[in-house]
Amino acid sequence: MMRRLRAWIARAARRLGVLPSVTPSPVAVPVTEPQPPTSTADPLDTYARGAIGTQITVDIFKGTWSSKLPPELGVVSGEAGLFDDERVHWMIRTLGGIVGWQVLELGPLEGGHSHMLQKAGAQQVLAIDACAMSYLKCLMVKDLCRLTRVDFRYGDFMTFLPSGTAAYDLIVASGVLYHQRDPIACIARMAARADKVFLWTHYYADDIDSAHLRSQNFVPTQAAAGSFQCELFRLDYDTYLPGIKYRGGVDDHVHWMRRDDILACLRHHGLSEIEIMFDQQAHAFGPNFALLAKRPPLAGPGLDDSAAYRTELLAKSGPEPWCIDALAIRDGYLEVSGWAIPPAGVIGRIGFAVDGQAVAQLERGLPRDDVGAFYWFFPAAHRSGFFFRHPLAAPAEAPLRLQYVDALTGQVIAPQHDFHIRPQDLNSTSPPVAPPLNLVLRTHTGNTLDQYFVEGYAIYRTVTAAYLEATGQALGTVGRLVDFGCGPGRLTRHLAREPGLQVLAVDVDPECVAWCQAHLPGVTGAISPLRPPLSLAADSVDCVLAMNVLLHLGEQDGLDWLAEWHRICKPGGTAIVTIASDLALTRARISEPHYESIKGYDFHVLSRNPDLDDVIADTDYYKNVLHSHDHVRRVWPTVGWEVLRIFPGSIGNHHDLVILRRGPSCH
Repeated sequence: MMRRLRAWIARAARRLGVLPSVTPSPVAVPVTEPQPPTSTADPLDTYARGAIGTQITVDIFKGTWSSKLPPELGVVSGEAGLFDDERVHWMIRTLGGIVGWQVLELGPLEGGHSHMLQKAGAQQVLAIDACAMSYLKCLMVKDLCRLTRVDFRYGDFMTFLPSGTAAYDLIVASGVLYHQRDPIACIARMAARADKVFLWTHYYADDIDSAHLRSQNFVPTQAAAGSFQCELFRLDYDTYLPGIKYRGGVDDHVHWMRRDDILACLRHHGLSEIEIMFDQQAHAFGPNFALLAKRPPLAGPGLDDSAAYRTELLAKSGPEPWCIDALAIRDGYLEVSGWAIPPAGVIGRIGFAVDGQAVAQLERGLPRDDVGAFYWFFPAAHRSGFFFRHPLAAPAEAPLRLQYVDALTGQVIAPQHDFHIRPQDLNSTSPPVAPPLNLVLRTHTGNTLDQYFVEGYAIYRTVTAAYLEATGQALGTVGRLVDFGCGPGRLTRHLAREPGLQVLAVDVDPECVAWCQAHLPGVTGAISPLRPPLSLAADSVDCVLAMNVLLHLGEQDGLDWLAEWHRICKPGGTAIVTIASDLALTRARISEPHYESIKGYDFHVLSRNPDLDDVIADTDYYKNVLHSHDHVRRVWPTVGWEVLRIFPGSIGNHHDLVILRRGPSCH
């Protein structure tokens, strides 16, 4: 069987002919047109004589090289300057660099452009070629040039493109479009996998009259039914390259498109920002051009939103957020899916670590239009989906720390946003007790039970770390704690495990209080009125935890509850609360005029919140409000609280955590 495979590869090598996919760079940078191979020997049916060296290695394919290999190798090869191609230099300059990018290259030929992409700082290059000879040459170049960040694959990229949904920062498609039987589908599939596409291609014109090709060689035909329609022009390889078995494409005929139809097709599929490098009419194989096509930035919520507004939101938005949607432990692997805004808008920089170790299997750049609509001002937000699998040491019982990492620098992105997981919460054979999903959805403590568990534990770990930093005391030792606005126990369940805490779960929702009291051992419950007082004695508790409460109350209602918590706390007692402030404002998805009208706010009501309409009668009570840090530091001490620390964006990526200490009463 190996003999037959070897013979097949040898026959494929002998079939190499003119490679019209390799063309000169722009007119100002002429490149010798590759010629048909002069050697008829079987390159794989030879043996080395003499000393080990680079030239003897390159000479395995002697007489078939199109490219002039890098001068540092000191070898004789081909003549085409594909390892120093001005087209690629122009692309990189126009993009402002590609450091850290994840690039898909279609048709790498002999690895010249791949070499340039790695040299320019690409984080990862996946290069796919359907020609066996080209693939083997690429593997040779990978070794000789130490292309450690390039992965060459053998296969038909038209089959690969629709086989997944993960996106790339850039697709490089030089010399491949005019070798396609369905060039419209090729453009559509590239546009589905990247927001930036570099394209060099020949195109059809009515007056083609070149050394190798004339317009009479083409047969007009109509494109098959699809979302984009135009006239195509069929070209049979045997009509202009008779006797040459390999011409650059996998089919015996291809279809060319007109120049304007190529541009219209790119725009139709969303790549509407197009910059043309050159348009070359005089060429041995017909007219051609090079271009960079990009998808425009996502639109904001208002018709009048400007680029300046996007820039201001980015400047105030803090580190790129991320979120876990689902996770599981299966067959010794941790499986996690969710979304993560790409660092600096570069998909190739999305990385994750589990307990400090880079994850083993990561798929990034998955489509997330929902995230893109909400975080429209972050570049590539609509390509923020991810999935990874990571092996776990058995038995996996200790808590796991999941961190969002910049794959380019290795730095953790905002450690305060780390997720902490208790493997016990993911035990499918003996799952932990969980509230009804309707309670979770109603209280926005997750969209799934997975989120309820992992976000609850992650927030608990964030809160305990912040409390220790602000007070010097472990939260688990404070004594009697009121979980005010407990909901279905997302944090209560973890507080109840602390041996030094006596936990009282309080909420306006009787169903939530009843569930916590019935299912969380050691927890007592109490239903809260909409407004003070509580049925608790003065100076009777050590700490009040009020997550996602004050950011839903009007100004006076909020101050009244702060005063009530001051009343029930012992002298020196503490409170842990959350607010929505500047960071939350950037995530509020409001139009630029609305933003301009409120951005100097002190305290501001954004909108009514309908989440508790089925629980409370007063439909004007529950709101979405903003507190400025200045307001908190200036006003809250008037009801007796000392502001110890504010931790911006530490809860849910956009809510601020505030640690307070009870001072003397101001009344």
